[in-house]
Amino acid sequence: MQHSTPAERAGDDYPSPAPSPAQESSLADEPEQVAADAGLIDILRADGFTGPRWERFNERLMQYGWGVLTKWIRDGQIFKECKKINRGLPVTDAIRKTLVNSHDARSDLVTDTVIAASDSFRESLITGRWQPGASSLTTYFVGACIRNFPNVYRRWLRSLDHRELLLFDDPEVLSLMVPDLSSLGDPDPEATVIAKESEQTLIATLPTNVRKIAKLRALGYGNTEIAGILGLSVHAVEARLARERKRRSRRP
Repeated sequence: MQHSTPAERAGDDYPSPAPSPAQESSLADEPEQVAADAGLIDILRADGFTGPRWERFNERLMQYGWGVLTKWIRDGQIFKECKKINRGLPVTDAIRKTLVNSHDARSDLVTDTVIAASDSFRESLITGRWQPGASSLTTYFVGACIRNFPNVYRRWLRSLDHRELLLFDDPEVLSLMVPDLSSLGDPDPEATVIAKESEQTLIATLPTNVRKIAKLRALGYGNTEIAGILGLSVHAVEARLARERKRRSRRP
């Protein structure tokens, strides 16, 4: 089999079509692969991990990571990978549905993760944390993506820009829109429709500290999970919701 030289791999022809995880594992152990990876890094190190060859190499690597992450976010595999490194993440059915259906949501997460992974990957090369033979360069880069995804995902949750998820079926949130809802027993269809149609009005009128909680409740998170996401105590979450219900109930 003919192999490309390290210099060629540092140029426009790197990386080649992505191998499967099983192929990656076997390739990383092959002496020729180990030597090729080591030779490539020697060339890039001589360039100071900057310049045209580094940029071309890094661009191809980011494209590789983009493809892997896009698939993993869509099918939920990324959450399993994060759990393997003891960095499990909260994810509801509503979030999963959005990650399947929303290209924008996936793109935001993938872009920020790959950029963060690129920075940490370069730092690993500079400091010598990556060693030839331990894993291929592409496998190591995907590992960097996994390690960076949790922080990116949590920031995405906090931004709460994915408003298509705001389906107000949570009684706690409905009670903010229809203050006397609790007296109705099970909400009738008309009250629910009114509440949902009032979504944008509610968002605009809620205080900022309550708005974030209401959005997370609408996404399916419980008060304990919300407290963790927002850095609050559970009591603080419950108190803010209670104060807002009380404030709204006093309106004429």
